[in-house]
Amino acid sequence: MAESENIVAETAEKIFADLADAQTINNDKKGSWKAPLWQALTEAGLPLSWVPEDCDGSGASLAEGFSVLSAAGRFAVAVPLAETMLAGWLLSQSKIASPEGMMTVAPASPKDRIAVGADGALSGRARGVPFAKNAQYIAVLASGASGLSIALVDAAKCRIEAGLNLASDPAIA
Repeated sequence: MAESENIVAETAEKIFADLADAQTINNDKKGSWKAPLWQALTEAGLPLSWVPEDCDGSGASLAEGFSVLSAAGRFAVAVPLAETMLAGWLLSQSKIASPEGMMTVAPASPKDRIAVGADGALSGRARGVPFAKNAQYIAVLASGASGLSIALVDAAKCRIEAGLNLASDPAIA
């Protein structure tokens, strides 16, 4: 493990140990532990680990980002960290700046398609989008006449139907 990867992993481990230990999560039935955890992750630049620095991200390597996700997995945190990291990476492929806040990615199912019209409007339906109810933004991969496009969508402007995934985390139904 490279020294920078080690530092990133240690930072993630410390944040999760301080703010997302099992006792804290189990004793907090309202989920109020999530806001301080997300704030600490954001301050450390971890949700935008895979976003290059020229797109206002942390510029971490894939390995460093996966070390963050490995730490998150050990603590079984129910926040959209992986989704936000993936969304940020996807947006950076089109040089779209990642906004602050939780993000997710659509479509999540290979059967779903999002289309982009000649006017730039998106249409379609995406099912099973992880953390759709929690995300402020959705990074969308859409198909159009000129091929694939990447778009940033304000989740508040989407019709999101309640649904839960297998882990009982909010998802689009």
